[in-house]
Amino acid sequence: MQRRSFLKGAGAALATAGASPSLFGMEQFEVDFKPKSYKNEQGVEYHYLTCPRNCRDACSMIAEIKDGKMVSIKGDPKHPLTQGTVCVKGHTYAMHLYNADRIMYPMKRVGKKCEGKWERISWDQALKEIAAKLTEIKAKYGGEALTEFVYSGNEGHISKTISSGNFFEKYGATRLVRNPCDWPRYAGTPSVIGTDFS
Repeated sequence: MQRRSFLKGAGAALATAGASPSLFGMEQFEVDFKPKSYKNEQGVEYHYLTCPRNCRDACSMIAEIKDGKMVSIKGDPKHPLTQGTVCVKGHTYAMHLYNADRIMYPMKRVGKKCEGKWERISWDQALKEIAAKLTEIKAKYGGEALTEFVYSGNEGHISKTISSGNFFEKYGATRLVRNPCDWPRYAGTPSVIGTDFS
């Protein structure tokens, strides 16, 4: 059974049972793999972008914007590798962009852990409190009390090189050999397919 079929079936079962139309706390969305084109309508713009997700295909994508809102996103057929296709995650950018649960501002916990009580704070307050906490940890326990648990994320220079490199080095944090995923992959891949693809 495919994942999409499972989610559809599970959602239908919940609806039949009179349960909330959500699964695992997330609203059910239908991914449109052939979105309507607004090409000949007024107020339409096209933005060309590169998918920033954690893979190395770096798919070229075209976001169609109508009246300031993304109405569709698709692969760019001029990309030499992916040739106009994108993965399922690529097709869901609008869903994430306009998700009602998307966190847009710094939030501070005001209750106990797991209570789900938060309040919105300013960026200035968030940065000051984070800086104060990091300074306190280093003063009490030394820089090595902090360790990085970060890898590629969006594969960008800031997230992959600067934040996880310069910052942690200057802080004196404990450094990992990049991440806990690569080395098992290097060892496991040959045992499955007979060669290391990288």
